Amino acid sequence: SQIWRRGNLFGAGDDPFEVDTADRTHLSRWTRSVARAVVHVAVALLATAPLGWRLGSGLPLGREPVATVPMFNLWSLRWTGMQLPGDVGRWWDAPIFWPSDGAYARSELQPITGVIHGVLRSVIGDAAAYGLLVIASLALVGLAAGTVARRLGVSPLPAVAAGVLAQTIPFLFEQL
Repeated sequence: SQIWRRGNLFGAGDDPFEVDTADRTHLSRWTRSVARAVVHVAVALLATAPLGWRLGSGLPLGREPVATVPMFNLWSLRWTGMQLPGDVGRWWDAPIFWPSDGAYARSELQPITGVIHGVLRSVIGDAAAYGLLVIASLALVGLAAGTVARRLGVSPLPAVAAGVLAQTIPFLFEQL
């Protein structure tokens, strides 16, 4: 009977169980990227707690005494989600600013998040989509800051720390 041993049935370099160094580097890069993303999502969840486990139960107020800013943001996201995929020209003439034409251009436009909110709200509802966008935005702030730090030559762990600091600066939470 023939006993198979690693390398016996294949020529040199043809072993399917051998991991190429380039593949190993690619895998470790991917693993590190996923780990950084997990860290920044976890920080975003903890920083906005209890928003993550109460998605859809209401809008996050931050330090606002009333819900005016979150309600306007939600309205703005809904308006953008309804108008941008179809009628871009009408997008600038938001009814909340009536009778002024084009007045929405003087507001805080959120075209990308508005379209994403439009897709999400059809699946999980307005408040949950809003909360998910807040958490995702904070996670992306951390990832972006960490990436900038890495591009500036900072080693991996301090770059992640820079991302975490960017996610948790007090100014950011005053504006939430």
